[in-house]
Amino acid sequence: MISCYIIDDDPRSIEIIEEYLQPLSYIEVVFTSDDPTKLIEQIPGFPEKALIILDIGLPTINGLDLAEMFPSHTAVVFSTGHTEFAYKAYDLDAIDYLVKPYDQKRFYKSITKVTKKFHAPVLQNQEEDFIYLNINKNLKKIYYSDIYYLESMENYINVFTSDQKITIHQSLKSILAQLPDHQFLQINRFYIVNMKKVKNLTLRKIELETGKVLKLSPLYKSKINNLFQQLRTQL
Repeated sequence: MISCYIIDDDPRSIEIIEEYLQPLSYIEVVFTSDDPTKLIEQIPGFPEKALIILDIGLPTINGLDLAEMFPSHTAVVFSTGHTEFAYKAYDLDAIDYLVKPYDQKRFYKSITKVTKKFHAPVLQNQEEDFIYLNINKNLKKIYYSDIYYLESMENYINVFTSDQKITIHQSLKSILAQLPDHQFLQINRFYIVNMKKVKNLTLRKIELETGKVLKLSPLYKSKINNLFQQLRTQL
């Protein structure tokens, strides 16, 4: 388990980071604060797998000076609105430097770097072609090739594979950020499809190899057509 400490003087920034981390069962947020002096008190108790996500423009002491106090085994990710301190951050061996505002997909790239440092399960593995799904606080490996489509049910998602339906507590937006965009596309407010499983595509609907028919929103039509044509040329 990776213990995560978040320090930012903007409460909304902390909330966003916590939302991004929520689907990841192997990362536990153990501390949040807008006061850097409170984080200093936590330093002696940092576990071996400690992830610190911190802003730079903090009261009392800035994030760069704060990071110099951390032991070498920690993983530091800066989350800031300042672009000019990136060189200094990497001099401190920071894992990554996130410039606000950033989306979930960009954030997960940082987490992938963190998991590599701690040898933890990664969010996705392009070479092995799979994703980890958080099912009742357990990670289950699902291959992209087994997924046909994903269905949003308010705060839950149904993942339909070749032989089962898996229900997970996650938003459609967050899981879309974890899937490869050259293969998976959102086709309306409620569905993401694996374009490699599409049998027929019309102006208003998509038919999958299983015979399942889903409505296609005009908002996504152009992007879907482009990707579908690219996939067909690869066959």
